[in-house]
Amino acid sequence: MLLSILIFQVSLVANAKSAVMFGSAKSTSAINRGLVSVYVFSGYEQSRLLNQAGDYSRLKGYDFGAGLEIGLWSNGGGEVRLFGQSLSASDSGEQSTGDLLTRSETLYGLKFYPNQNLFVAGGIGQESLKFKNSTSEQNLSAKISAIGGGVEFDIGANALLGVSAWYKSGPLTKQENSSLVTNSFFESAEAQLSLSWSPQFLNSGRP
Repeated sequence: MLLSILIFQVSLVANAKSAVMFGSAKSTSAINRGLVSVYVFSGYEQSRLLNQAGDYSRLKGYDFGAGLEIGLWSNGGGEVRLFGQSLSASDSGEQSTGDLLTRSETLYGLKFYPNQNLFVAGGIGQESLKFKNSTSEQNLSAKISAIGGGVEFDIGANALLGVSAWYKSGPLTKQENSSLVTNSFFESAEAQLSLSWSPQFLNSGRP
């Protein structure tokens, strides 16, 4: 199922939250994300694309990307950060269908940290899709919205290791895609592992 990966990640985050709450009694060290941080990520995804016949092409594959975060507000425990990132992915369907989907994505939004480790996020972006099967090839574009959540851990040297889950979706309209006969729809569920770093020379004045 498309959302099975999200269910798995929600349980992962819930377990991590319990571990964080338990560990807080042992350590009070704060995570310093810095005013500016950069990150790279990679993960597994499942996607669906509504075909003109009314059924869905179901695909799965791997993604990778990079991004930038800027801290907007912090009170010591919670934090709000602005992020922007780009992603590339290559998905394939069942061998019998020959479906191939190449994605290029830009996404901007906000991350809210209710505590030192956990975050929820939302954003909007632009999706460029190249869909190919045994009979045709189409270049498509869509405006997407995204929601996500995850957990991050300090690994030292101004670096954080994170695990997150995302759901993204958006319409493919005839107005923006002349090759379409009817409007279509795209969605994806993603699980990602990330590594972020806050350069000290950009954050020397941050408390």
